[in-house]
Amino acid sequence: MKLSLHLFLLLCCFSNIIFSQTVTVSEGLPIRNDHGYAIIGKLDDQFLLYREKVNNEHLVQAFDDNLMLSWKKEIELEEKRAKVLEVINGEENFHLIYSYRKGNDIGIMVHTYDATATLRDSSTILFYENRYVTPKFKIMQSENREVMLLYFIESQKEIFAMACDLEKKKLLWEQNIRPEGMNYFKDFSQILIDDRANMFVILDKENKKLKKEEHHFHIYQVHGNSGEKVNYTIPLNSMLTFDVYFSCDNLNNRLTAAGLSSTQHTSKADGYFFLSVDPLDPENFRLEFKAFDEKFIANFMGKAGKSISNITDTKVREIVHRKDGGILMFAERDRKYERRLGGASSNYSADNRNFIVDYYFEEVFVISIHPDGEKHWSNILHKKQYSQDDNGMFSSFFLLKTPKNLRVLFNDEIKYENTVSEYVISGNGKCDRNSVLSTDDQRIKLRFKDALQISANEILVPSQRKQELKLIRITFG
Repeated sequence: MKLSLHLFLLLCCFSNIIFSQTVTVSEGLPIRNDHGYAIIGKLDDQFLLYREKVNNEHLVQAFDDNLMLSWKKEIELEEKRAKVLEVINGEENFHLIYSYRKGNDIGIMVHTYDATATLRDSSTILFYENRYVTPKFKIMQSENREVMLLYFIESQKEIFAMACDLEKKKLLWEQNIRPEGMNYFKDFSQILIDDRANMFVILDKENKKLKKEEHHFHIYQVHGNSGEKVNYTIPLNSMLTFDVYFSCDNLNNRLTAAGLSSTQHTSKADGYFFLSVDPLDPENFRLEFKAFDEKFIANFMGKAGKSISNITDTKVREIVHRKDGGILMFAERDRKYERRLGGASSNYSADNRNFIVDYYFEEVFVISIHPDGEKHWSNILHKKQYSQDDNGMFSSFFLLKTPKNLRVLFNDEIKYENTVSEYVISGNGKCDRNSVLSTDDQRIKLRFKDALQISANEILVPSQRKQELKLIRITFG
């Protein structure tokens, strides 16, 4: 199902919202022998799950409307040494993209399956000759799920990329980009693909206090209709950036970004910024920096009533596009600490596990920004999530987008007996916090980071507990 980020209405205020939901839980599936899994989505009134077993078996399982297992099917790939790169769902089918090797050559193949997991089409979209080392392929898809971007970065200096129309299995363009003087680990920021098959490679250059006058974004763009390459710079007016998130506004055909900024630091923020670029006329851009007020900073950092001037340990998680070209920026406090266990040797290594990692995912702030960069409203969503040695897989939040409001769903605590809560955000910035469900005696532990929105009012969330997988369907009334 196509779910546009532009569903959120700008100036709506709903006073009669009914907070109700239905929760459906599937039977448990043992995943001890799984290499990985992915929720495909909803096709023909059934929910499909892809599983890759450690013995190179590829399995699709279907669940009915009550999440009862209705059938399963093993799917065969043409090459025995295939490596699945991505599973992408469409309106009436799903695509499995994998790489394979023949001697010194590497191919990229797309299989298309219908709702019964029956193979309907198979195409090799790329074939690289004399590749002795297999590249680390990465795949992205456009918001409308019709365009696939496949790319890899070689020697940290050159970007090989191609765009493909998934339904037609048509190669739209293929390009190599070698940004001048690129230091990948220092400069690379993000790669994006929009619904028009335009690719954007964003580099963050000279983000240093001593060179802040030269700080800029360098953007390399490939036009989707011609495959032509262009590049341009966005000067940042001697401001430093702490974190930035780029997104494609497909309704207004703009490249947008939001992030945290500072006049003095790259690890502390005293403000935020908004950027909007016209890809057809890059010199037509709007860049606005705004300072946080001290009360907002203190409340977000959990130090209300104290004098504090910076935000730290925070990442921009998502941008939601408004119909008018403005955005909503969501950012979350995210901290990680490594510490040694008592009595650990001073020459420990990562292999002997003489340390533990603490993960903290805490407050979220959301700022609504007008197309001219002025703030519409802001709010802070309070939460406290703490876990150890789990890579934070059960922490953070999922953002459910509906025509009437936004729902921020999250685990109150990271433990077996837990409450799932939500913030419901209306168009004027009003937030209501509600309890969604309790996991007591349910043997579930939800991974909201990996949830999938399957319609305007429902999501599918994987639960992983003690090598057992369950699917959780939450439907809002």
